[in-house]
Amino acid sequence: LRNNLIIENVEYIKGVVCNTTKKFGNIESTDEYSIGLQGFNEAIDCYNPKKNDNFYNFSSMIIKRRLINYYNSTNRQKNVILFSDLEGDNTEGTDYIEEKNINKDDEDIFRLELEEFKEKLLEFNITLKNLVELSPKRKDAKHLCTKMAMFVAKNELFFSNLERKKTLPYNELIRHFGINKKTVERNRKLIIATAIIYGNGFQMLRDFIKDDLSGGQ
Repeated sequence: LRNNLIIENVEYIKGVVCNTTKKFGNIESTDEYSIGLQGFNEAIDCYNPKKNDNFYNFSSMIIKRRLINYYNSTNRQKNVILFSDLEGDNTEGTDYIEEKNINKDDEDIFRLELEEFKEKLLEFNITLKNLVELSPKRKDAKHLCTKMAMFVAKNELFFSNLERKKTLPYNELIRHFGINKKTVERNRKLIIATAIIYGNGFQMLRDFIKDDLSGGQ
């Protein structure tokens, strides 16, 4: 069963490895691909549905962690993984890393998630600066935005339409949460950004949102 599951997900594993390392093409003979297979196998052993609601998001995080450990341990050139400063946009991320005393491996994963997140935001013409400026001050408004984002991220059709067609399910959000269209439009960018985080398994960015809602900055 384990072998069958791995074989069925070979293309998925390749995709995670390629997106993480920025190496594309025939990767079957590379160390990185072997590490991806090992990471997926490890995820099968470690996955706990009570702690992680999506196996693929969890396995992606394990594969990324293994790849980062590999580059760190071999002192390889890490230009394939983008850890550059974000020219001012990374201020909040840096503060979070320092405040939480995140270790080196987790810091690398956090920065990697942040870079991938930025790339996805650009598809919607959204920047981190936009999110800082548009974030509601009231905690109940933040909670509502997060709930709407999770509603989108957990629905396969809604999230697929968000990623492919760049559309939010306005009518469904209005009906489900009993709000008006202006509320969705006013928070559109924040809902999209948060849905991207939850829908793509950015675990450390999820923690960042949780801390913010529980009383952080």
